[in-house]
Amino acid sequence: MAVVFLGACLLTSGCGVFSGKTQVDPAVLDEVRGIGKVLGEDIDEGDYGAGIEVTNLLVIDVGGVNGPDASRKARDLLSDRKWVVVREVAPEGVEMRSNAWKGVYLDFQPFYSEERRTYPDGINKAIKASARPETLLIVSLDQT
Repeated sequence: MAVVFLGACLLTSGCGVFSGKTQVDPAVLDEVRGIGKVLGEDIDEGDYGAGIEVTNLLVIDVGGVNGPDASRKARDLLSDRKWVVVREVAPEGVEMRSNAWKGVYLDFQPFYSEERRTYPDGINKAIKASARPETLLIVSLDQT
């Protein structure tokens, strides 16, 4: 009886016995890529509870003249694709969830060169290669 109880505890608590990987469906990525020109992509994997959570990162040019304009355009384009605003994130950033894809969230914000954030190599390369990085959006997508 104690062995069964211990086994059940290990399986449900995520003590290394049961693990999984959560990541967005490739169709979701295609939908988001469709809002502009994708200049770079990468992933960030992190431990989350009993498994691994994969965050997809994209650098997208939506044709904005500056960061705030790019944010407005992305918001409108995503709203047309059944994404709704969850909250505003300063400065000019937005967190959204999909009404078409259950449990999928994204956030985006314009790239600011003075920002001291660390991005994976694929994102840094895309930013450095751009002639106008201030017009780019950094988009993060997660599946919950």
